[in-house]
Amino acid sequence: PASYQLVSSFADTHAAVAFGGRLDWQALSPWFIAMMKGMMGDSIKTLEPALVLWTGAMRGDMGGTMSMGKPFDFVMAARVEDVKAVQNLLRDWGKIAASIKGGPMTLTSKTPAFSYKGTPVTSFLSKFDTKKLPADQAKKFEELFGKKGMEAFVAAGNGHLFSVTGKDARARLTALLDSKDLGKAPVATDSPIAKAIEVSKARQESMVVFMDMVSMIRGMAGQAAPAAAPSDGFTIGLGFAGATTTLRMTVPAAHIKQLQTLNL
Repeated sequence: PASYQLVSSFADTHAAVAFGGRLDWQALSPWFIAMMKGMMGDSIKTLEPALVLWTGAMRGDMGGTMSMGKPFDFVMAARVEDVKAVQNLLRDWGKIAASIKGGPMTLTSKTPAFSYKGTPVTSFLSKFDTKKLPADQAKKFEELFGKKGMEAFVAAGNGHLFSVTGKDARARLTALLDSKDLGKAPVATDSPIAKAIEVSKARQESMVVFMDMVSMIRGMAGQAAPAAAPSDGFTIGLGFAGATTTLRMTVPAAHIKQLQTLNL
């Protein structure tokens, strides 16, 4: 069962999605690599050795948030056992040039993109070819991910692996590398995200995902991120208590009503 310490710290109550928990990523490595092969084809050969080592390094608590507004925003932190080993992996990943199989996205990386107090930071730039898309869809892609593409900054330091995209990503990443409060500052106890975490913890689950579907749909439609915290949301819980694997999905009636009356 997960303690959910990190997701409690990162669950910004304005985020459309909050996720966290503790999984054995090393055991999931074959499934993850198979999924990536389906997406990237032969390009995965460049990444496979690093993926195996990476999933082996991520053995602790993790958490993060995501918003689908203008622009797309993502932050994740995962505790790692050996920061130096992960930094070496990032150095190797800094030579990547790959593309999604049959798709319009290319991925390039650079290590170091910059360094902060001796910690090397890797950048991953995902570029989307929107030339074949209708003009309105191309515009929404640019609003979500920027004209030059979506850039993620990734670094290992302060006992964690961090990945940040979106507005002020560099500043937010360096703040995480300096933070002394990771896993110590839970969200407000009356927020829907905090309630979802508490229910999952009481059920002794290993992973929880909270999704404000209204904000997600509005964001994908190109609307601005919400100014207020979500009032409700869709929750997924994954547990492995005893010898049983459980997948729980909860959608409050109030959230379904919000979706039915959504005006885009």
